[in-house]
Amino acid sequence: MIAAINLIGQDLNTMADSNYYHIKGKHQINLSIGTLNTTNFAFSVFGGTGAGSPSPSANLEYMYGLTKDFGIGAHFNFYRVDAQQNINLTTLSEDLFEDPLCFLACQTGIGLGGNCNCSAKLEERIEVFTFAVKGAYHIKRFKHIDTYTSFIAGYSFNRRQTITEQLLNTVLEAAEINTSVPSFVYAGSIGVRFYLSPKIALYGEYGAGNVHTLRVGATYRFMD
Repeated sequence: MIAAINLIGQDLNTMADSNYYHIKGKHQINLSIGTLNTTNFAFSVFGGTGAGSPSPSANLEYMYGLTKDFGIGAHFNFYRVDAQQNINLTTLSEDLFEDPLCFLACQTGIGLGGNCNCSAKLEERIEVFTFAVKGAYHIKRFKHIDTYTSFIAGYSFNRRQTITEQLLNTVLEAAEINTSVPSFVYAGSIGVRFYLSPKIALYGEYGAGNVHTLRVGATYRFMD
């Protein structure tokens, strides 16, 4: 009788412990902030190049426990890149200028009246939206701590906004600006998730790839 009671107690403890790990058949939502992007973001115009750093990314994920060890789902994120480049307008042709006097002044170095600035700064603001597939393989190693490895593979859509000084407004209508931001996105990482309750957890992921390599956030898991 005592042995049976002990066995039931062990089963209940096992069931309780399982709520602090990955569970087959459960749905969860992850919200996180991504940082530490090692990719060199750059753009080029008129033969010159500019560079900038990405902002932290906002990440939203849906994951499903496909098996007792493996989860699969969707990954969405958003971040912004602000880059800038100084341009010497003396190398441009006359038909790109609204004011011929400014063109002559920039080419000859002789002031012909008016307020002509022969150098300008080009700023690019690139908004990046990513849609990807995510997979995670979970390994039980520590009590009440969900450890796992994961991968992300997907595609990014870019929306560019050019911010210029007034003199460049007409110039850029005839310019082709090539922006170097990753379109195919990939990353591999290791992760640790600590459940505060069967539904709520905090987690962090760190790895390598061409997107933000460190993600820190929170998980909500749907429980019956």
